Amino acid sequence: MAHRIIELELNSNETIQLNLDEITNPPSNGMDGEAVMMLLQEAKPQAWWKWTAIATEFARKGLKQEAEEIAKEAVSVLQPAQAASVHSLLALLRLDSARHAPKMLLSDARKHCPCLAPTKSAFVDQATEFVNAGQAAIVTDSEVPESVNTLFYLTKVRMSLLSWARHAFFARKQYREALKGFQECLTLNPKMLPDPRIGIGLCYWQLEHRERALAAWKRAEQVHPDSWYPGLLIGIYMMNISKDPKVPGQQRQDAFLEGVNRLTQAWRESNLNNASAATAMSDALKAAERTIQHADTLSVAVNGRLRAARVAHTEGHYDAALVHYRTAAEEPSHPLLADIGLAQMHVHIDELSAAIHDLDKLVQRNAGIEASAFLASLRAFPRPALSAADAVTEQAKAKEIFDKVVRMIDNGAGSGTGGVASDRDMYIEIARLWQKDNADKATKALIQAVKLAGTPDARLINNVAVMRHMEGDLVAAKSGYEEAAMVGGGDSDDVVTTVLYNLGRLHEDLGDTTMAGEVFDKLLARHPEYVDDARAFVYTTLNIERADVHALCVAAWINYHMAREGRNMPEQDKKKRYKNAIDLYKQALLNDPTCAVAAGIGHHDRRGRNWVGHHPGPATRGGEAGRSICVMRWECLRGTKRRPGDLQWDKRLDTIHLTRTLYAKANRDQSFATMRQALSYAQRASHLAPTDKSIVYNIAMIEQKAAEMLFALPPDKRTLVDLESAVQHAGHSQKLFASLHADPSSTTPYNRDVADQRRKYGDSILRKAPEQLSIQQAYEAQINARRDAAKLKRQEESERVLEAERIAREAREREAERLRVDRQKAREEVEKWNVELAIKAESSDEERERKASEAGSWRGRREEEEEKDQEGG
Repeated sequence: MAHRIIELELNSNETIQLNLDEITNPPSNGMDGEAVMMLLQEAKPQAWWKWTAIATEFARKGLKQEAEEIAKEAVSVLQPAQAASVHSLLALLRLDSARHAPKMLLSDARKHCPCLAPTKSAFVDQATEFVNAGQAAIVTDSEVPESVNTLFYLTKVRMSLLSWARHAFFARKQYREALKGFQECLTLNPKMLPDPRIGIGLCYWQLEHRERALAAWKRAEQVHPDSWYPGLLIGIYMMNISKDPKVPGQQRQDAFLEGVNRLTQAWRESNLNNASAATAMSDALKAAERTIQHADTLSVAVNGRLRAARVAHTEGHYDAALVHYRTAAEEPSHPLLADIGLAQMHVHIDELSAAIHDLDKLVQRNAGIEASAFLASLRAFPRPALSAADAVTEQAKAKEIFDKVVRMIDNGAGSGTGGVASDRDMYIEIARLWQKDNADKATKALIQAVKLAGTPDARLINNVAVMRHMEGDLVAAKSGYEEAAMVGGGDSDDVVTTVLYNLGRLHEDLGDTTMAGEVFDKLLARHPEYVDDARAFVYTTLNIERADVHALCVAAWINYHMAREGRNMPEQDKKKRYKNAIDLYKQALLNDPTCAVAAGIGHHDRRGRNWVGHHPGPATRGGEAGRSICVMRWECLRGTKRRPGDLQWDKRLDTIHLTRTLYAKANRDQSFATMRQALSYAQRASHLAPTDKSIVYNIAMIEQKAAEMLFALPPDKRTLVDLESAVQHAGHSQKLFASLHADPSSTTPYNRDVADQRRKYGDSILRKAPEQLSIQQAYEAQINARRDAAKLKRQEESERVLEAERIAREAREREAERLRVDRQKAREEVEKWNVELAIKAESSDEERERKASEAGSWRGRREEEEEKDQEGG
């Protein structure tokens, strides 16, 4: 073909022809990258398209290194504007390498370790540099041929297509947009591979159009009969149909058979070695680690984490499994198996509280019946770290969750093969929870467990009969015991012994003492050692284990019973028996401060009753429990203060009793101040007896319980100072528990395993500390902000009032000043007027006198004239 031949003009004016078809991988006929590079270097400067065509042909044949070398040589030879297409080719080569490069590198990978390989982002950055260089050449040179410009932008379109838009939509769970993309691809090329019908079916499946998905996959199977992908998806579809409880039984069976056949056929045609199915865990782990490092989407990376965690879990590498499970669970959209696996890891390392926390989040998300059953089972499990009240609360929550699980099973959930509905042990656990509170529920659960057992189980039948016995249905209980005895004839001796004893008790309740005696005789014939060993059992146990709390309590009770019932026993022997009982109870309390049987505070009740009556408050508010606490506290305070010269031992015991009293009161009232007071007395007791490890254990227990109690309180009922103090004490308790667990002594007044469990439980408490502190800080910051705002508002209001008063006062002062000035002016004007009036008055008097004198002189002159006239006349 002529267009596959490129003519090269050498410096000697000789023209040679380069046939692109002769470029092969591996190279043949001497047409390798080095030979072509020598020809290009000897030739005159060639057109840009020749460089691009030759480099592209090498890239198409898989010789990427040779193609890159030719492209770089072209960049150095061609003008910048002509090298734009070569820059685009280099960018494409980098993007092609990015497709196979890891997205990230695992530092702890065990099987797939591409330690020196560049990451995908590094290749993309290099491609971006080449694109920018080509873009800059086009922009700076306005005389670039249109063909070069067009080729560059076509290359950019190719780069955008490399992102696989439809796959990206599907990975981002934008299924409608992905469906449109797959349909467009199918319209453009109905025969293209990979078949778009596979993607169309997957989109329909996610959009809950299952029938359309099945039709798309069947059509893909018809168009491409050699492809095993449609058969695999149809097989999975049929297996899901077989698990649907709403589908009729025969249809489910047919679907199951078809699904198995299709999956088997797909397995054979795929020629893939499923590493997990072949138990090749090494290959499975390598594939999972590669998935994590090369995943382009978060969902694929999370799935890889989950696979790696399951492989590590199976192999027993629990630390690695925990890391993978935790990383997968931290992502926003992660599978439920990540949370369940994380909870399993917490259970394995004995962090039951953390497992319960993980499962609680799952149940709140309505994760399914399996998570709910798992959570209920954990809450029902007795944990040493729980107090008696907390254990009751946990059991109540477990009952609620189990009731919800049973309702879900009644509605058809979990009824598939191996589902929760067929879990016999779960029903046994439900019966164990309800056996004391609701005999009806316990009986129903046991009956369901008997049905699920398949073969008759003597232990379960015996338990059902016991529940009937407790309910008063003696006839049904008798038939149950007899059936259990028949079924358990070949079982272990423990089962037969238990059934015989229960049957004997039943005959006693029926009034048939003869039959009961025969049953008990038969039981004693099987175990004649019961009568003789019953008396010595307790003391034998004490000889083996002096710290056994149960044996100590029973031995104390035997001494107390013998002293009380021995009527013919001398008084001195009775006192000795009572003293022995008290000593044994005290020893039991030293080993287990929470032992209610050994507390034995009833003998204080008469002496303390008047004190309680005269001191209402916590005792009267708390009922009998509070009354007992106050009595015990009164006795301890009386003991610590009554005899200043007593022995240190008596003071230590009184202080310990007072510590226990305050500890019980603090737990009842949820009072941190009281708990701190209990800690103070415990520390005082430790100073009195520095070698007593039981007091150290009590101190650690109080410090840990204080933190647990404060964590459970709402922010408005605690302070940040108390919380920080509790966290500090909890950290100190961890050191104490660790030292107690590592104590090399042969015997200790506590259980080392319990101390280690307490330490592990303390670790889970301390992990919550930062969250609790941040919550409390935020709450107190909010409260302080409100308080400051209110204070500022009050201050502003006060300043506003003072300002108003000042303005009013200044206005009054100005008005008063104005009035004073007006009065002063008025007075001055009045005085002026008075002076003027006085002056006027004086001038008026003078004028009148003058006028009077003038009038008198005028009359005198007239009289004189008249006299003269008279004389002249």
